[in-house]
Amino acid sequence: HRAFFTGLRPYFQSEDCTCVHAGLHPGFAPTAPHEHPRNSLVWGARDFPEAYAGAAMVVYGHHNNADIDANGWPRPRVLGATVGIDTISHGVLTAMRFPDRRVFQSARYSATWTETEGADHD
Repeated sequence: HRAFFTGLRPYFQSEDCTCVHAGLHPGFAPTAPHEHPRNSLVWGARDFPEAYAGAAMVVYGHHNNADIDANGWPRPRVLGATVGIDTISHGVLTAMRFPDRRVFQSARYSATWTETEGADHD
């Protein structure tokens, strides 16, 4: 198990996009995620996604910055060439398929336990 987890990369890059947990550091080359500080890939950089100026698409999570439509439904946040798919705090899991960029979302989840019961399961 240790070998599996230590062998994981903090990003996935294809010809269609770079998928990363928290984004890229705006001060580094957008096409070279292996050169970015690991901390930025995993936890995020202060100015991402606003300062990202690359043309290569970056799909990320971790930021809790979904756009909410008129019906209160969370949608991926698109800013330049970045797509934020973190909608889970709104009870919806979001995924994106490439190369067609189709978005898939779960039904809205609502907790059925109380705050006290939920604390016992953390």
